[in-house]
Amino acid sequence: MKRSIASAPARRRAHYLYLIALGLIALLAGCSPDPDQQNYRNIAVDLTGVEQRFACSDGGSLFASFSRDGMSVELHLSKNSEPVALSAPAPNLTFVGDDINATFREGRAYIETVNAPAFTCVKP
Repeated sequence: MKRSIASAPARRRAHYLYLIALGLIALLAGCSPDPDQQNYRNIAVDLTGVEQRFACSDGGSLFASFSRDGMSVELHLSKNSEPVALSAPAPNLTFVGDDINATFREGRAYIETVNAPAFTCVKP
């Protein structure tokens, strides 16, 4: 019985293809989503185009009106206050304004201002 032996260039080519396949598998494995991000829920995405009321830890109320694209929000720190416009560079990120930042996650609003302590608000 005669055994067929592949030529050296064919073995080398098969070896390179094997290494390329391993490299692609490793690359694709690194692209899988983080398990923590799979459970991440941003209230701004769920509530686009609506106004929501929050009860805050400082005893006040917060009213938030989200844009449909999820990249801007108008905040009212009380029902009759002037609106504060905030924007985000992309949906699901912190909204940023001149002197205030707001993050919305899982029914909570986290508000940070320049000249006052940060506070948290929850949907009642």
